[in-house]
This record gives sequence, C-alpha cells and structure tokens, in this order.
Amino acid sequence: SEGVAEFPGQNEPFTTTDSMISSDGSCHLLIKEAGAVEKNAITSGNYIIDPYPFRYRPPVGCMWFLPQNINKINGSLFTTEVYANTGNKKLSEYTVKINFNPQVVSVNTAIGTNGVQGELSGFKISVNVFNNGRLEVFGTIDPDPVPGGLDLHILTIHWRTVCPGDTTLLFTGVILKDEEETDIGAPDDIKGINGTVTVTPAVIPDVNSDGTIDIIDALLVAQLYVG
Repeated sequence: SEGVAEFPGQNEPFTTTDSMISSDGSCHLLIKEAGAVEKNAITSGNYIIDPYPFRYRPPVGCMWFLPQNINKINGSLFTTEVYANTGNKKLSEYTVKINFNPQVVSVNTAIGTNGVQGELSGFKISVNVFNNGRLEVFGTIDPDPVPGGLDLHILTIHWRTVCPGDTTLLFTGVILKDEEETDIGAPDDIKGINGTVTVTPAVIPDVNSDGTIDIIDALLVAQLYVG
C-alpha cells in the first residue's frame, strides 16, 4: 500500500514492501521511501508508536547494551547502559543475568547498588555480584507498572578494567514481565544482544592509568623523582 508516513517532523510518501505480525501484536514493517533504501518502522495496531521509526531496534522482549562494543585503556572506569524493548506491554518486573571475564573487567561496586543504578522510576533493585564474573539484577515495582517502550533505559552498570584483554558481556538470563506477570516477548525471540569490551595496556606516560595524559601525570612523575 502507499500513503503518507506521519512521523514527527516528517510527511513523506512511502511504500510498504513487507510486514510481519509478531506474537505481541506489533507489526514490523519494511518501508521504502522514494529513492531511498528500505528502513525499519514499528507499529502497534494501526498507528506508528516509534518516535524514531528508521532506527533499528531489537525485538520485543529483548535487552541490549549501549554502547555495544567498548575499547578502554587499562585502569579506566566506564559504564554500560542496558535497554529493553517491551513494545506496548507495561513492565512490572525484570531479571538480568550477565557473565563476563573477571580477569579483564570487574563491576565497580562502590557506585550505586553494588555497581548498578536502576533507571526506571519506582523500581526497586537488588544486585548480586559474584567473584567468578557473574552479575544478577532483579527489579520490581509496586503498585503501578511502567508504560511500555521500544527502548526503555533499564540499568546503568559501572565497571573498572582489570587487565588487558577481551571479554564478552554475555546475557545469560533475561526476563521481562508485564502487569499480569506474563513474560514479554515470544519464547523463541532473541532475549539479549551481547556486548564486548577490549582493554588495551595503558600508555607509558599515562602514569595514573586514567586514559588521559595530563598535568596530573607530570606531577606524579615529579613526585616519584623527588621521593
């Protein structure tokens, strides 16, 4: 079919070239503008609910990291944000389990709740960090669930580098539940899109290994020189 796409700030003709109705009732459309490549949009019912319709998003019920691939100098502190797509389902509970290589990175438990900040208003979180490189986060809300969204910012995780190397931030468990305690997303859909972290050796002039070379490094060298 052809018509006019009513996106914020846009009013352009389009042609739908393919569509797929998923188990949660959302419709994933491939939209082709005149003279443009095919792009993704997500609709619910008969209306488009994605405010950024041409940006790719993982399926409903899935979580992912932003940024997805990280490069850091050894000795650095950094964060990863965890997002979820709940479609048009309200979120009342979530479980996130992540594995990582503890010889490369560790959770900076000095910040937030054991290194994790909950980003959804009203949610209470509990966090378990294990020495073998495992992180578990449980979030619940009472009484009112959070309205659904295509990219809900669920968590921010605080990390520190340990040694040069590579590690996958591996989702080993993702559970999203709606207000009726029903799992969000189809059982066979992708539940987690993993991230990666690459840690490189600190540059020699970077004395304090904070990822930058500045006056602090010079002062540390002078302090070592004078004893």
